[in-house]
Amino acid sequence: MIISEDVPSTSIGKSGQIVMKLLEPYLGKGHTLVTDNWYSSPSLFLLLHRNITNAYGTVRKNRLGKNRSELDKKINKGECIFRSEKNVLALKWMDKREVWMISTYHCPNMIETDKINYVTKEKIVKSQCILDYNKTMGTVDKVDQVLYILNSTRKSLKYYLKLQVLSSIHTEQI
Repeated sequence: MIISEDVPSTSIGKSGQIVMKLLEPYLGKGHTLVTDNWYSSPSLFLLLHRNITNAYGTVRKNRLGKNRSELDKKINKGECIFRSEKNVLALKWMDKREVWMISTYHCPNMIETDKINYVTKEKIVKSQCILDYNKTMGTVDKVDQVLYILNSTRKSLKYYLKLQVLSSIHTEQI
């Protein structure tokens, strides 16, 4: 496994070690990884960047460490604040709720979307990082939603138990 000397593998955590193990054959080839908040952390992304692999995705704000005080400021809907350090960009964008992103691939560019705010009639502006994430992970999220609906293990168990109870009641009446 390719690892930088100044980032110990223990600092990336278990989820980071899983990512590094799975990406081992792809490191150093210039690929870009997109993750959700379970796998994202600045130390992992920095390690990936040092191994010539970019990454971006949502992140839990508690994983950003103590230096996120600038990002903890209250912002209004549609606003974005960011901080960049050691090739890692961390940003917070306010939609209906706070969206925390981390990237080694993006600059903090804001881009107009095709959508229009129904109140102000202005085009909605989003970060390029968020647009790319939604474009890439939107399909994954939709597949997860469909699979969640199809997964009926608990429902079928309850349904089975109800059938069993009904059949025992029916046999007692006969």
